[in-house]
Amino acid sequence: MQHADTASLDILMSLLQGWEGARILTVLACRTGEPAEKLALYRTLPSHREVTQVRLSMLSAYGTRDLLTRALGPVAGARLAPAWHAMTGGNPLLLGALAQYGTPSGGETAGVREDAPGHEAFGHAVMRCLWRAGTAVLHTAQALATLGEVATPVLLARLLGTSPQSVRRALAELTSMGFTDGGRLRSPGIGESIRTGVPSTARSHFPLRAARLLYHDGADVETIAPLIEAAGGSSEDWAVRALLEAAQRHTKGPRSELRIRYLRLAHRTGADGPQAERVTVALAEALWQTDPALAFRYAAQLSAPDRRGSLPGGAEPLLAKCLLWGGEVDEAAALLSSAPPDTAPDAFNQVRVWFSYLYPGFDTSAAVGPYRPRGRAAREPAGRGAHAMAAPFPPGAAHCHPGGAAERLRGVRLTEGSLPHVAIALAELLAAGHTREAAWSADRLLEQAAENRVPLWTAILTACRAEIALRLDDPAEAERLALLALDEISEAGWGVALAGPLSTLITALVEQGRAEEAAPLADRVLPPHTFRGSAGPGFLAARGRYNLAVGEPRRALLDFERCGELLRTWSVDLPLLSDWRVGVGEAQLRLDRPHDARRILKAQLRESDGRCPRIEGQIRHLLAEAAAVAGRVPPQRTAGEQESASRLSKAELRVVALASSGRSNREIAGDLFITVSTVEQHLTRVYRKLGISGRAELVEYARAWNSEVPLLGGAPQD
Repeated sequence: MQHADTASLDILMSLLQGWEGARILTVLACRTGEPAEKLALYRTLPSHREVTQVRLSMLSAYGTRDLLTRALGPVAGARLAPAWHAMTGGNPLLLGALAQYGTPSGGETAGVREDAPGHEAFGHAVMRCLWRAGTAVLHTAQALATLGEVATPVLLARLLGTSPQSVRRALAELTSMGFTDGGRLRSPGIGESIRTGVPSTARSHFPLRAARLLYHDGADVETIAPLIEAAGGSSEDWAVRALLEAAQRHTKGPRSELRIRYLRLAHRTGADGPQAERVTVALAEALWQTDPALAFRYAAQLSAPDRRGSLPGGAEPLLAKCLLWGGEVDEAAALLSSAPPDTAPDAFNQVRVWFSYLYPGFDTSAAVGPYRPRGRAAREPAGRGAHAMAAPFPPGAAHCHPGGAAERLRGVRLTEGSLPHVAIALAELLAAGHTREAAWSADRLLEQAAENRVPLWTAILTACRAEIALRLDDPAEAERLALLALDEISEAGWGVALAGPLSTLITALVEQGRAEEAAPLADRVLPPHTFRGSAGPGFLAARGRYNLAVGEPRRALLDFERCGELLRTWSVDLPLLSDWRVGVGEAQLRLDRPHDARRILKAQLRESDGRCPRIEGQIRHLLAEAAAVAGRVPPQRTAGEQESASRLSKAELRVVALASSGRSNREIAGDLFITVSTVEQHLTRVYRKLGISGRAELVEYARAWNSEVPLLGGAPQD
């Protein structure tokens, strides 16, 4: 009847009055909540007529079970009726849609789900009910689905621009339809169907308007931020502030992804002025723990000289840390030095530790930041300022403090600030030969990293644990852990530290006799800044092991020598941290130079001090082999050839070794991490010193030295 006009109702009344005495049953249907004039027809019927008003209600629990039994069978009907009745309030149209979704094929009912996820038939049924109910009810349902738990009649009225009385009538209608219970939508499925069933313009209009109302009413930002996200974001200042504040509530744990989502939304919608810098800094900080490659990208943008003046206060240490991880050590030092004097000292201490951890050869006094009084570091708790200048490779055996490192690891809680200290302490334990204690500490810290769900922490500690497994003579476990570490974050995200897990993986494969599988890893061309970092020497040593395994002793010797040079330059030439001398000795032995091999192996044996039986066993085996070789290989170089060789510098000898093996100038530059121009200059000087005209004669000259170039022989002049 609600769709009939006045003329139609008048004709219907005339017919009913003219059918006096006729046995006719007339059923008139009218929607609940219609104005009283629509029901006037009932009052004009003759009084002697039997008129019964029947108000149709939703199905009861029993009625719901009966409907589902007829649609799905007795087993499914009995099982699904309670949950689906609570979900729909007994609305027959919604139940029919659920039954259509849940109709089993072949009589099978076990696969029908009780939670009835949103699907097309159910969504259409929800919207059919709302369109039938009229515009006021439809808009009220949309507002209710938008506001959720914070919805009140007054707030709904403000959002809809109508009166609270109209909202209450619409809410009563929604309750009679089975959509709501106690002023709330009965199920998430109904709310999702309403939100997705409205036009896209209304879909963004309602959430943003609701968020604005709630923000200016002082509502919690955790209620406001999801509404801004549902609206697709906003560049308005209040919206950016709300997203920033909400993001700071989720700095770690399973909900940390919300932080990144909110910050990305604020960044994408285009905040202006200082807000833009704040958002970008916060985004770099959030991404640092999950995607360091992106964090580095944002940090590089913000650290440009023309943007440093607009950085938020205290942002320099964070951005410097991201730049360090990406290999931009000089830029990080410059940024840190430009920080204002009121920057928090703790932030500077943390970055100094990252400097020491990633770049043991870098002089951190060049990036001191604001002035700090003397003695401040000594007064800080153990594990923070007291070890702020410690290197991941202790500078010498006398400076290794395994007892202090073990104590710090036993009491530490894994945090962003303690992470580099933890890595340094683990390195100290390894340097002192306390491998099993390092393994126990690393396992405990990995449990903490798993609880916090921070990928970067897990990746770094897993890589440390892989190296420990290698020291425990378990290459299979080292391989497994190194692969896990590389999977935890992207290769780009590893930044300057990528060489760490790569070197462990190469060594683990070689030790298992699978050198061919290590070939792609050993052939990787890493960025030059890798070899300014603490992971560079390990990669060179691992590649040297690979080259020995595949029968390339000359290339192995170059790698081991370069590794040793880096460690000596950084004053961290501790034998237990890198057995590069063992590699040099073995390479010389493979080149039939037993005397040089014995000299360096004995030096390594003297310095190992009995703390690493595995390395000492290798040395003694190689010494025995060198003694056997020395007995059957006479020296074959003439005095004149020795003198010619001694006139070459070490750098020139390396170039000669590679050039005589057939390597091109570009390949030599890649192997030695120098430019092609430098290679050409070295070769020009070599030709002049040796009195030869080109590479062909150089090869013959090298063959005259018994097919080897004496890289460590004599006392080459620089």
